[in-house]
Amino acid sequence: MSVSLELWLPDVLPSLPGCPESTVLRAIRDATVEFCNRSQIWRFEVEPFPVVKGIADYQLDIPAGTHIAAFIRVKHADRQRPLELRTTEELDDRSPGWRSMEGQPAYFVQHGVDGVLLDRLPKETRQDVLSATLALKPTNSATTVDDLLFFDWKEEIADGARSRLMGDANRQWSNPMLAQEKRKNFTNAIHRAALKARLGSGSRSLSVQKRNIY
Repeated sequence: MSVSLELWLPDVLPSLPGCPESTVLRAIRDATVEFCNRSQIWRFEVEPFPVVKGIADYQLDIPAGTHIAAFIRVKHADRQRPLELRTTEELDDRSPGWRSMEGQPAYFVQHGVDGVLLDRLPKETRQDVLSATLALKPTNSATTVDDLLFFDWKEEIADGARSRLMGDANRQWSNPMLAQEKRKNFTNAIHRAALKARLGSGSRSLSVQKRNIY
């Protein structure tokens, strides 16, 4: 379930006298992006989806207003171990010509903003082969986020937004000393959230864009 970033405004605006609402909202979004990037707390389980013969790239149908912050795990049904994330340069060094090779993949590359590129072309079309666990973050134009961030980390993200704006020099709402305190609270919360994420909290189910299979 999603909630509006505007829900943070009543908590943040009063501590920033004279600061425009649009500026505060941007700081809330930026703090949320940083919180998600560093903690990887906003997680989604991608249900198993098909692979198509001769096609190695697959787009993940992540929610509107999000980007992938990290690939936690990408699984192939025929492998006990997860696929390993690599760059194209690393795969070029390891296995020149990998883009046209067929077989069972061992590695993948992040393809664009929300896709994966396997290091081998599937030899056949099969159902329910790939699955993944993702960490998500809001885009720079997002207006909503997962409700977990609001209900579990409302004040901590508010502190992140406050620290950003209070740290601005020569502003009516500047408060460098308080900005440092709020930043410390925010950073400590990121560490706590990262630990919580590693323990498996905060996952949601997520489908992927399905290809037509003939």
